[in-house]
Amino acid sequence: LTRLQALLFGLFTLAIRDLHDVGFAFSAATYGGLYTQVWGMFFFPLTVGSFKQYLDGEKHPLVAPVSLFVVLSMSHLFCGMYAGIATLAFVATADASNRKEYLRKALIVYGIALGLLAFWLGPLIATREFVGGLPWKDQYYNGWPMPELFHHLLGGDVFDDGRVPWLT
Repeated sequence: LTRLQALLFGLFTLAIRDLHDVGFAFSAATYGGLYTQVWGMFFFPLTVGSFKQYLDGEKHPLVAPVSLFVVLSMSHLFCGMYAGIATLAFVATADASNRKEYLRKALIVYGIALGLLAFWLGPLIATREFVGGLPWKDQYYNGWPMPELFHHLLGGDVFDDGRVPWLT
């Protein structure tokens, strides 16, 4: 994406209205008080952009993507997981000539970041039954059956709750 396209795409995400005021909807932070998601949304593009610059070898030091990945993951773990998925997409879609080098660099970033997060992730995973989210206990988070998915998608519940479904 060009810088303008990325800016417009980023601003476009502010238009999302969520059915339950959780997730990446702006209302989740403003009405629901889920401020950690705001930090996650702030650090997400910085992390992914820094990671991409590091992969491309743009004289970007290793410390930047690793530090941002750690800060992002600690501010909001799901945003950190989404960044992991997004950065793996860089590796998966790289030219065949660059894929091996991208994978090597990505594994270095992931390895160091996981090492730095271990003091926090270890206890979190070990006591996940006490965490207020995983595993999700309701169908909205686990996924709707296919007919219900189409009903919610076509009805605008996914991104346009309570308004005309222009974004969905």
